[in-house]
Amino acid sequence: AAGGVRGVDSTASSADALPAAKALAAKYGCVVAVSGAVDFVTDGTRVCAVSNGVPMLTQITAAGCSVTALIAAFLTAAPHDPLLATSAALSVFGLAAEKGEKAAERVWGQAGP
Repeated sequence: AAGGVRGVDSTASSADALPAAKALAAKYGCVVAVSGAVDFVTDGTRVCAVSNGVPMLTQITAAGCSVTALIAAFLTAAPHDPLLATSAALSVFGLAAEKGEKAAERVWGQAGP
């Protein structure tokens, strides 16, 4: 599916970006994460899919910055496996968002004020 852009965000799915992410990771010997409804993390060979989080994250300013900082923290704990560290950080961030959304619903009766 073709997609466009909305600010710095793509209107395509994260799965659409996976081939490019794999190529980029393989070319530069790094780990690439693509966020979306399903987050993908690849080192060019292996791919992890992280399927948690909430759609509301796309509306929260600096959510991407926050998860990037969390990834950095996880990388310091597991520098030997950046794919695992990045995938774990995305998973924890998504789970925290799910818990936050449930808490907001209890307080406000919806996921936001």
